[in-house]
Amino acid sequence: MIEAIQITIYFLSILLPGYLIFLMIIGQKNRKPGLADIFYSFGLGNLLISLEFFIWIFLFRQRISLPIFHLFLAIQDLAMILYIRKQKIFPKLPDLKQRVALPKNISPFVLIMILLTLLNIVPLLTMALNKPVASYDSLVMWSLKTKALYYTGGISFDPENTFYLGGGSHINYPWLIPLTQYWLHLNLGEYNDLHTKLIFVFYFLGLLSVFNSAVKDRLDPVKRSVFIFLLSSIPLIHYHGYNAYADLPLAFYVLVAFFFLFRYFENPNRKLLLLSGLFWAISFFTKDTAIFFILGAILIMTIRAIANKERQAFKLIFYIVAPLLPWILFKLIYRLDVSNVGWQLGFHPEIWKHVLRSMFWLNNWNIWIFALFVFALANLKSIISNRTKLYGWLWMAACFTGLITVYLFTERYLYAVDYTAFSRNLIPLIPVSFFLTALLFERRTK
Repeated sequence: MIEAIQITIYFLSILLPGYLIFLMIIGQKNRKPGLADIFYSFGLGNLLISLEFFIWIFLFRQRISLPIFHLFLAIQDLAMILYIRKQKIFPKLPDLKQRVALPKNISPFVLIMILLTLLNIVPLLTMALNKPVASYDSLVMWSLKTKALYYTGGISFDPENTFYLGGGSHINYPWLIPLTQYWLHLNLGEYNDLHTKLIFVFYFLGLLSVFNSAVKDRLDPVKRSVFIFLLSSIPLIHYHGYNAYADLPLAFYVLVAFFFLFRYFENPNRKLLLLSGLFWAISFFTKDTAIFFILGAILIMTIRAIANKERQAFKLIFYIVAPLLPWILFKLIYRLDVSNVGWQLGFHPEIWKHVLRSMFWLNNWNIWIFALFVFALANLKSIISNRTKLYGWLWMAACFTGLITVYLFTERYLYAVDYTAFSRNLIPLIPVSFFLTALLFERRTK
């Protein structure tokens, strides 16, 4: 019971400031809250708290006191509440009866899809609550950094120390995931591997919820339920729902960032662009691989800006870089690269058979990659005729091309040949590919 309260406090301590930030940005008092808002709030709150931790521990080199930091959060939240109250932008809550009322006339097929989706979720909860962190990268990197931070109270700046800059196999990796875990264990009062996995189950649920929100007004319930079930059943995404790696959180943040950017293309609004920029920033503080997806976003934003004679691309870059300044500064000071291998150039065409196997291997993506190519080719005319959709598919192509180029011409080819990284690098593209494919089935409006 006590642990349940501690875990609840942990999530609320992230959700509340995140939701307040979301309200201050979106500023629509007549907007009704949705389930996806919980996960938007988690992302924004996570960015805020993790950056505060990072500045305090890494730049000021101070320890975190749980009571004092909770007091700091309370003061911070109160200040935001007072600002929101002054601006009169609290959302209008729907009537309680409307909130608890179940949708009417749900077809048996939709109910079956919902049940199958739940059957995909239950094993994640079972794994999270019964099996400790045991995956290699988590043991030697993501969770190891958290353990070092938890048991030492800080990080070492001595190059001879085992835990120099946090330790682990890659000291250059971003800190959002280790700091997210660290805050959980501080609230628990102990390091607990089992509860660590709850964070990643939450990200899995967030991925499904955000996707549902993105297509809710675009697809009928039957098609929407099919897409959500298929997304929940992708083997590699499902596996990352409990293995405590950074790839699923990265996929979540990339999907949210892309969705807000797509909405901005449909309805240019600075608030949507700001939200997109913040979530691109979170993605880079999650994993360095995000640089490919961020550059893809900047590319399509630049193309659109040139076509429309705008300067919004510069705003997007500012929204991305500004929150990351502490991390960028830290990387520059300690000369931390974004790559784990050297940048020696070469040509490695031998990667192709491994890349194709990683893409079309059913144990990774089920039949999705096959279906993606079929749907895209069958609807090529529709994609080209809609500029916003075209920008989305150009983003996909640019990101994939960037990844392939690095594997093809640098020492990173080793991680394609040994099947350790390339498949994981594709994970953030898959939810976005679901969204773009779902738009091909968008219902017609009268």
